[in-house]
Amino acid sequence: MRYQKLVTFIFACIILQFFLIQTPAFSDNKKVDAVTEPWAPYMSPELLNQGFLPELLVEALKRKGFTATVKFIPWARAVSNVKRGFSDALCGAYYTEERAKFLVYSLPITEVQDVLFCKNEKKISYKQLTDLKPYEIGVVRGASYGEAFNSATFLKKQEVAKYELNIKKLIKGRIDLFAGPGDIIKYTIRKQFPELTDQIVSITPPLSRNKIYIGFSKKSKGYQERLKAFNSGVEMMKKDGSFAALAKKHGITIH
Repeated sequence: MRYQKLVTFIFACIILQFFLIQTPAFSDNKKVDAVTEPWAPYMSPELLNQGFLPELLVEALKRKGFTATVKFIPWARAVSNVKRGFSDALCGAYYTEERAKFLVYSLPITEVQDVLFCKNEKKISYKQLTDLKPYEIGVVRGASYGEAFNSATFLKKQEVAKYELNIKKLIKGRIDLFAGPGDIIKYTIRKQFPELTDQIVSITPPLSRNKIYIGFSKKSKGYQERLKAFNSGVEMMKKDGSFAALAKKHGITIH
């Protein structure tokens, strides 16, 4: 009898331990650790609820029983973290073939144009990328500006960690142009460098038109469920009008 009680007790302990071990893993699958860089007006730690894209990510996943957090770090490190599975999602990503190797993409959220900026006094113009050969062009390390520009090895590109550094380099004459998302750069200049508003201009044609996505790491356990939950949550928000209301609250025009 004592032997049977001992076996029953041991069996109960094993079952209890199994559930204790399994519960955290299940909980972790319901959490999304996203990373990105400051990219106002779409996202920044200084914006209300971190901005449009983080609030959309949190709200869409919340509707499907998930919780999400967004951490701001340099872009190259954000991409690296998601590629290696250290973070679950990349918030506000463009599609590239290289990133598609380690990300699965959400439904597109909106669209941004990447353009070139120069000093107003320089009056630089171009029709095709080969026209830009004489110029030193600032870019952000790890960022994408469209496949054609990305692969244009004949261009002289200088890498920096963030857009603000390119603005400063342009004013100091260390570069002739820099590439970046038009809305974001113009917002950054208005907020951080208002004295330069009339000194820096964008030029046409745009380098690319890029849809913005949430990218989920293929190395993160449960990424398919997270992707499905986010897409479903966004569709719910579009149907009930809260998606448009959220964009309006943050001053974002959906393209």
